[in-house]
Amino acid sequence: MLLGAEANIAEDGTIDVTPGSVPVLDTVVASVHTDLRSAKDQTARLVRAVETPGVAVLGHPKGRLYNMRTGVKASWDRVFSAAAGRGVAIEINGCPERQDLPPSLARTALGRAASSPSRATPTRGGTSTSSASPSRWRGSPASPPSGS
Repeated sequence: MLLGAEANIAEDGTIDVTPGSVPVLDTVVASVHTDLRSAKDQTARLVRAVETPGVAVLGHPKGRLYNMRTGVKASWDRVFSAAAGRGVAIEINGCPERQDLPPSLARTALGRAASSPSRATPTRGGTSTSSASPSRWRGSPASPPSGS
């Protein structure tokens, strides 16, 4: 069993909760919850977040809601490369109302996972992670729990 938290990525890319700040946490999912409709590029924000020690997953990267909100704008190749380099997983949420990442970006994220020393972990249903590194889960040298 793992104890984790979903943390907010601030506009400057800092994370409000990390295993270092809350030592009982095994893992952190970092997600954008603000500035989701901004036209400005948010690459630096996302790269800083995935480079934060203790971040294991970049959750709903675009903050997209299908046919309602296009979500965060960024240089996704740079974000996915930074994540793959740190062994940070990318959530691919196939829930019909979210579809975050859109199919073209999901393929890019999975391509980055395949070209990194990490791996892709698809799941049945609507959510998947790519480029997950088992070492990002404290106390679990082999792999994340099944169904993650």
